Amino acid sequence: IDEQGVFVEKLSLYPNPFQQHFTLEFIFGEEVQHLIVEVYDVMGRPLVTRSEKQVTSGSIELDLSCCAHGVYLCKITADGVILESRTLVHTK
Repeated sequence: IDEQGVFVEKLSLYPNPFQQHFTLEFIFGEEVQHLIVEVYDVMGRPLVTRSEKQVTSGSIELDLSCCAHGVYLCKITADGVILESRTLVHTK
């Protein structure tokens, strides 16, 4: 997938629904200078932000065990390009 100059070979969030934490796994076709993963509640308030620099592949685990059960939005941005916004469900 080519998203405005960012070549994405793999981008997955799992598990979904999740109980305490979820994992973002990624592989890019070339080095991404700045990767940002943000989680928002349904009101649009930011809850968790993780940032990685100069990555081509890897995984990021985000812990939301301190958050209430419900629906959240995860936004993934690479070099200023929003690659994906995905709904996540936090269960018991």
